[in-house]
Amino acid sequence: MVVCALIATALMLRADPRTDVLILVAERPVGYMLTAADMRSVAVAADPVLGAIPATERSSLVGHPLTAPLHADALITRSSVGDPAWPPAGQGVAGIALASGRYPPALAAGAQITVVTAAPSANPSSTAGAASGTGTESAATAMRATVVSVTSTDRAAGGADIVLQLILAHADALKLASLPDDQLAVVLVAPGSR
Repeated sequence: MVVCALIATALMLRADPRTDVLILVAERPVGYMLTAADMRSVAVAADPVLGAIPATERSSLVGHPLTAPLHADALITRSSVGDPAWPPAGQGVAGIALASGRYPPALAAGAQITVVTAAPSANPSSTAGAASGTGTESAATAMRATVVSVTSTDRAAGGADIVLQLILAHADALKLASLPDDQLAVVLVAPGSR
């Protein structure tokens, strides 16, 4: 009976559908050249459709660039290594630095946001005119974006609490890059909302 149990256990271990594949140990930007230390292996029940790279191929990936930014513990796939293809056609990447109160504290990579911009009024010392509808008022615009990364900063160094890396329509990225950060605020929106 003990022999049967050992044989059954050995057969089950051989039938284990898990495969050792590679994941990233830390967040890395698009174009980052992989090193052996950037990758570790994990056993997963990998679906061939995902294109996960077997752990046995680690050395062949060293020196190859990432095609898109990847987060820590991201599965390294065939499509994530090669010539950078990011940002996608028609989109651009912009960075903004924001002070506390100009963004929701729950921001994280992948969040769908609207960046609200407001040009300063012609007479910034007069708030009464703007409140009553007279005088020159600010022209606000809104741009939809996806947060790529959120980086905390040393407030004493530049006055901002966080720096956001965003991907958005190319024209909006150009517009956003031309605006001073103190004229920007971020609103977290539900995915798919307009």
